[in-house]
Amino acid sequence: MVLLNKNISQPRGLSIDPFEGARWLFWTDWGENPRIEGVLTGSHYLLYPHSLSIFEDNVYWTDRQLNRVFSAHKFRGDGETVVSHLVSQPLSIHVHHPVLQPSETNPCTSNPCAHICLLNHPTVYSIHASVNQDTSNKVASVT
Repeated sequence: MVLLNKNISQPRGLSIDPFEGARWLFWTDWGENPRIEGVLTGSHYLLYPHSLSIFEDNVYWTDRQLNRVFSAHKFRGDGETVVSHLVSQPLSIHVHHPVLQPSETNPCTSNPCAHICLLNHPTVYSIHASVNQDTSNKVASVT
């Protein structure tokens, strides 16, 4: 699937707005006119890019040449703020927040076994005995 094939020459970063109902895709381009673009049409332009991440109403990006991390309003591009200037050549940025993490029940928490419980699918786990104990493995599926 090709999302964009015109007016982009040196793409660097890609981020999808994670909030339900949002239909925004943001990307960076280091080409002749370095920029951050948003919307699938490329009709919204922001500032100077490398890596980017979206959270709530803001886009956060790194600028390797200026050694800074910036933020601005993700739709209007206003309110540009220097989030950090203590970073040497920042290449990547990620937002970590509980609302961005999937909430799944961990099947190992209800496992009565005192051995090692390893997830190998959201609903499947395997139980492995510790060293010098019974080596028979059990595999369980939570329904």
